[in-house]
Amino acid sequence: MKLNTTRYSIISGNGWNLQKPLRIAVLSDLHDTVYDTDNEKLFDRIKKENPNIVIIAGDLVTARKGRDYSPALALLKNMSKYWPVYYGFGNHEQRLKEENADYIREIYAMQGITILDNETVFNEEFGINIAGLSLPKRFYKKGKYISAELSDVKSAIDEKDNKYTIMIAHNPVFFEAYAGWGAELVLSGHLHGGIVRLPFVGGIVSPQMRFFPKYDKGLFKKDKTCMVVSAGLGKHTIPIRLWNPAELLIIDLKN
Repeated sequence: MKLNTTRYSIISGNGWNLQKPLRIAVLSDLHDTVYDTDNEKLFDRIKKENPNIVIIAGDLVTARKGRDYSPALALLKNMSKYWPVYYGFGNHEQRLKEENADYIREIYAMQGITILDNETVFNEEFGINIAGLSLPKRFYKKGKYISAELSDVKSAIDEKDNKYTIMIAHNPVFFEAYAGWGAELVLSGHLHGGIVRLPFVGGIVSPQMRFFPKYDKGLFKKDKTCMVVSAGLGKHTIPIRLWNPAELLIIDLKN
């Protein structure tokens, strides 16, 4: 499967001063896809970009019986040796958490991996917060749209403080609520780039079977919030990607 690297340069703005420039590698929706043995191709691509941190924006694996999670675990172990890894949950990790699956137990026990399941941590080196939002499963139902309001976000995660905050929010559909919460930068995935993409049109259908998703991939802005949506690294539900290469995101955050 073709793998693209997509780069964004984002200015912190709004009077924020980072301790120093930050390069982030963002992985989303790998869904157990393997790029060479134990994801060596993907790991080498990340290493070539020389990021400061790695952020997982959910669905690194697929919650299904009989899946082999060893390639994903090997990738996490390799990355944690080189960079701090911040893992935000997608709907599949949430399902595995409910099932008390071995994969969840292993990633919680893994050194160098910071799990952000409705939690916020402060990165002292760069002077920023990184928050991971896990919305309940009802916001992911196929064929049914349920709107997440600001109150839903506030009930899931602590109030934002006065620090520059990157929010990992797997489902980009609720961007207005994330902006209302106050995140300066939101990192999402979930919609797989719209699965099939057409020139000048964009994504055609989401995994929830909704046509022409608004936040299919790319950079979006609302008030003082930017959101970058990954087209994802793998396939699931509808196992195709037409005119829609898998992508690794590299984000340079600067003053």
